[in-house]
Amino acid sequence: MSKKIRNQCYCPLYMLVIADPWICLLRGIYIDKVIIEPLTDFISLIPKLGDDSQVSQIAQFLAALNFAMNRLNNYYQNLQLNNDGPNDQHYFPYFSTYQDKNNNRIRFKYIHPLTEDFQRPIWKAKANNHSIVIKFARRYSVKAHNICAELRLAPNLLYSKNPQNRFMIIVMDYVDGDQLTTQKINTMSHNIAKSS
Repeated sequence: MSKKIRNQCYCPLYMLVIADPWICLLRGIYIDKVIIEPLTDFISLIPKLGDDSQVSQIAQFLAALNFAMNRLNNYYQNLQLNNDGPNDQHYFPYFSTYQDKNNNRIRFKYIHPLTEDFQRPIWKAKANNHSIVIKFARRYSVKAHNICAELRLAPNLLYSKNPQNRFMIIVMDYVDGDQLTTQKINTMSHNIAKSS
């Protein structure tokens, strides 16, 4: 059973770490190895006299943990275990649809990452036989992107959303070409300076 689950999803998990009166929450996924990241610092469970804010913080933490565990339980309860073999999409982010400008729901399939830098999550994907790029960023200027796209210096922006306290989700057309590297930027800057 566990192999069927691993073949269909990236096995999201939460880990609650308790060290005496301290508590910490971690999250993890299993791709080809386990990746774990802390969601909180260690939180003291010993209330400070006269400080109701800490009791409130502990209550909020426990309420959020309960909500997260219910969502995780729901995720596993609704997981479709089929016998068609491994799901090739389980190695990619959970986000797999976006709304276009006409409010149509567009489903896409991830193809491969566009960088090996795990801190820059960018993927090539396909939607309706159309190649697109899915990008996640902490900050992103949609306005700057649209200005560059109008000047044909950037691909068309198809979708952007900034969920509260999460990575911003950006979907754009895929353009074949070389990646812009620091070396290329320095060469271009040098050529621009020479021509001025």
